[in-house]
Amino acid sequence: MKTHTHLHLLRESEEPTEDGYLLGFSFPEMADRVGGLLRNIGLTQHFAPLVVIVAHGSSSVNNPHFAAYDCGACSGKPGAPNARAFAWMANHESVRAILLERGIDIPDGTRFVAALHNTSRDEITYFDKHLLEKHPAPGFACFSKSHEQGFTKQCGGTLSLV
Repeated sequence: MKTHTHLHLLRESEEPTEDGYLLGFSFPEMADRVGGLLRNIGLTQHFAPLVVIVAHGSSSVNNPHFAAYDCGACSGKPGAPNARAFAWMANHESVRAILLERGIDIPDGTRFVAALHNTSRDEITYFDKHLLEKHPAPGFACFSKSHEQGFTKQCGGTLSLV
């Protein structure tokens, strides 16, 4: 699966759409989302250098065997966009500055990376790898290799990393 889209999450206007919605998020709203999730999962200190946000989903095309593994829990709506948005927000220095004021100190050396586990094919796709060129994620190569080896042992060699 190719991942070539560009996220644009920052709100550029306070003018609502014709439906009454605001597009995007302000930095305080991003900090609300990131801080809320981190507090809910108990990750507010002692951050690792690499935090991988793994969404799940599945895909199958005209294959009843793979279709049997399609996810019913998410109603066919993979969490990849949410994982990508969360990682982007959590990596942004303005969001981190607000979180620091709120008592969550994410170290400069911590990077959040978004991924999708395709449950019908046992594939892991990492998103926005081009951002790692600007801000490297320590241990990413080692993590992805270990992840692949772990799935290979557990799943009989079916996992592939994209």
